[in-house]
Amino acid sequence: MNEAGKLVMESIIETKAATIVQFMQGLRGSLHVTFEEGTWAAWLYDLLQPHVAKVVACNPRRNALLKDGNKGDRIDARKLAELLRGNHLQPVYHGETSLRMLKELCRSYLTVSKDLTRVMSRLKALYRVTKGETNDHPEAYQLYLKGRYYFDRRTPEALERAIEFFNQAIEKGPNYAAT
Repeated sequence: MNEAGKLVMESIIETKAATIVQFMQGLRGSLHVTFEEGTWAAWLYDLLQPHVAKVVACNPRRNALLKDGNKGDRIDARKLAELLRGNHLQPVYHGETSLRMLKELCRSYLTVSKDLTRVMSRLKALYRVTKGETNDHPEAYQLYLKGRYYFDRRTPEALERAIEFFNQAIEKGPNYAAT
């Protein structure tokens, strides 16, 4: 919609970053974009900010004009464009992206820390279980390690060798093989 309120173009585009940016770069003039606040609003705001003159993410509950009349994506888009042109939209705050990035980094760090702690606990538990058993059955443990070596190769011949070593380990130390 242009400054006079005349509809210039209407398009439906794919919701992918590259498609949206390419579409915006293909348009001329000073671009003002609006959309309703929702799940992807922060992502879309950050994506559009460097490519347009003005971005307004608005609160759909405060847009009285959208409540009147027929509903539908095309009708809502035209009503939003009219409200933006008349400067009647209440923007929703979208702050600095650096704070959002910091939160995402902290969340990722916590996830990695929890995963690392879990893996280390498992390794320690396995070490504690096998520590005493290897001293009691060193031959069985060596056969088990050879079996693991061939098992990890994942070829038919290697799997047959792994089974042989595992069976020998069971014969040498039946209690060890059970753990």
